[in-house]
Amino acid sequence: MAQTQPAKDTEPKKPIIMPQEMGDGQTSNHPYEKLLLSVIDSQEKTISQMALFFNGLAILLGLASIIIPLIAYFFAIRPAQKAAKEIANIQDSVDALIEKKFAAYIEEHEYRRIESYLNDIQSGTFEMKKRACLYLSLNQHLVESESHINRIYEILSGEIDQDTRNSLSYIITNKNTVLCRHYFERVLRETLLENPIWYSFTFFLNFGFEKSAQETHSFLASIPEDEFRMTSIQINATLAQHSIESRLHFYNCCEIFIGLSAPKLEILAKHAIENTFKSNPESFKNTCLALHTAAPPPLP
Repeated sequence: MAQTQPAKDTEPKKPIIMPQEMGDGQTSNHPYEKLLLSVIDSQEKTISQMALFFNGLAILLGLASIIIPLIAYFFAIRPAQKAAKEIANIQDSVDALIEKKFAAYIEEHEYRRIESYLNDIQSGTFEMKKRACLYLSLNQHLVESESHINRIYEILSGEIDQDTRNSLSYIITNKNTVLCRHYFERVLRETLLENPIWYSFTFFLNFGFEKSAQETHSFLASIPEDEFRMTSIQINATLAQHSIESRLHFYNCCEIFIGLSAPKLEILAKHAIENTFKSNPESFKNTCLALHTAAPPPLP
């Protein structure tokens, strides 16, 4: 006997219907509505929390990008800069001290060398004197000590050979001291050198004729008139080695020319126009020499 099979459930399954919006904007009362709304709310909260987290992280990173460089500057870069500056200052101080010490050493060394050469000039052999005069003449700029200049004046005041006198006289032509001026005035008075005009006038052109105008006038007045033309040529040869301003100081020192004989003044004026005032003869008229020359030569 055949078994009968149980009748199948012929009732159809109900489809899952999602909540739908009603015409008035409200959802239907579906059985899964609360569950779906709970899931959506949970996801929104998670997204909000994640957004808050990333916003906070961005703020922290922004603050770190500001704070970290400041910390690096104040605790690393700035101290390093300060230390580098202090090291540079120390290095500059050390360099200045070394330079000062070295300069002092060189100065002391040159001082002793010049002292030694002056000793050779006073009491050395002929060769020693010759070598000393050559060195001092070539290094005239090193003879700056007042004691050395006074020592040279002392040597020149004694009896020495002409070559030594010429060398030492040349050395002090650019040393502006009272003793040097007295010496070159004496050179004019006593003709201590073979060419007194060059040495004495060089010194006076360097440091002014005014203080030695009387000695210069007396020297020119003592030259015989038949020899004065050569004297004037030597004067102009010396003047030519100096600036136009220095030459004008000579021609405008009235005390030199007052009282000189007319022929001497005319010779001086003629040579002045031919040399110093060659490019501008008219400017000669304003000089003391022109004013005291009775019959100045005609201008070219």
